[in-house]
Amino acid sequence: MIIITDNEQALLNAMRTVYPRVPHLLCRWHNEKNVLLEAKKHWRITGVDKEEKDKNQKLLDEFMARWRAVMLATSKDEFESLYAKLKTDYPTQPALIEYLDLNKYPIKHLFARAWTDDVLHFGITVTSRLEGGHSTLKEFLQNGRGGLLDVVNRCADLHTIQYR
Repeated sequence: MIIITDNEQALLNAMRTVYPRVPHLLCRWHNEKNVLLEAKKHWRITGVDKEEKDKNQKLLDEFMARWRAVMLATSKDEFESLYAKLKTDYPTQPALIEYLDLNKYPIKHLFARAWTDDVLHFGITVTSRLEGGHSTLKEFLQNGRGGLLDVVNRCADLHTIQYR
């Protein structure tokens, strides 16, 4: 068994207490979204003219492709090599590189393929399946005003509908 999270601190704290021996990975999709949000601060694509938007979108896409290659490196040596090259290729983005150095590099073992492949995870590296189910359940529950019995009944109804 493994647990994959989006790096929410309260969940991590609870998980370390309740399941201290269960391996933990970070969702690659959430990790990529976090880096993309940070990169968009440096290559703005909103509130700029079309020419600048197109130029920045191209730079942003190139950077994110490079970051994906770093995340999906199959060996630790390849990861380190690609990461070092990424850092040297973006000297005009020191804040973005600092973000990666402070926020992503120290936890690389939780999302980078070179490390996560050491953990049995059957190819599951994202939380999307669970999030899809959670979204469906929230939609079915409609609001948070029902009692426990109402929640149980609605969950049973949802299960019946999905089973059919």
